[in-house]
Amino acid sequence: MDRLQSVLNAVARLIYSRRKYDRVTPLLKELHWLHISERLKFRLAVLVFKCRNKTAPQYLADDLQ
Repeated sequence: MDRLQSVLNAVARLIYSRRKYDRVTPLLKELHWLHISERLKFRLAVLVFKCRNKTAPQYLADDLQ
């Protein structure tokens, strides 16, 4: 996950033309991007929500009982 986070940070710096050692957290907030670990938790929560509300594919909903 560290490598993915560093790529995300590099892209945010590239978008805003910032240097390598500039802080990246304000840039991520301005772009409305989550950190990788937060994004994974969010995606899992959305998937569980969809399974519980019968909007996910059936093969996933069947496994979440």
